[in-house]
Amino acid sequence: MLLEISAGGIAAYCADLIVHPAGQDGVCFISLAGPQAAVKGLLANLLEGASLTVMPDGRFRQVRRLPNNYHMKVRKLPSGLAHGLAFPKSALPSQVDDESSLDIFLIGRDPGRLQAMLYRHVELKTDLPLHPSWTAWLWRQCLEKKWVRELRTLVGSFSGFAGNLDQAKLQGLIGAALTDRDPEISSCMRQSGRNISSTTPKEKQS
Repeated sequence: MLLEISAGGIAAYCADLIVHPAGQDGVCFISLAGPQAAVKGLLANLLEGASLTVMPDGRFRQVRRLPNNYHMKVRKLPSGLAHGLAFPKSALPSQVDDESSLDIFLIGRDPGRLQAMLYRHVELKTDLPLHPSWTAWLWRQCLEKKWVRELRTLVGSFSGFAGNLDQAKLQGLIGAALTDRDPEISSCMRQSGRNISSTTPKEKQS
């Protein structure tokens, strides 16, 4: 379902909108469609700090940008209209702003895909030794410890999660799981014939 969204006399249609529940309805993901000038204008308003108005539940709601840096993209459709989207750059797995504390945004429809995305983010953004078989374990730990929290979907069918991971705490968690021989963690070592009793940062490729 498309909902009208507007700001400063400019209007287009919103296909997807996810906001941060603890960030005063800060936009974590937005997808718009409409005349190219309107789509570009609304996204520009958002990134400049203006509020956008939408009615997802029958009442007016204002959403605004987060303090994060955003990735924005607008493309022209065969119909002559345009599609635009914006989301924090930290949703890109390769984006690293701080090597000790990692902001993570995950956007998707499939729960399994979201878990894989979290693993991919941690794998690319840290030097910690990881194994793909730890994907479900990592997801569960991040939710249980509230390192990653679910976002609020106002429009559309996408789900979103955001959080901040501390490398030292995550390394300690992995090390403790290996020491305790947690079967979810240690099984990959038995399968590969390796014996790892502690975690050390993996060497960066030169």
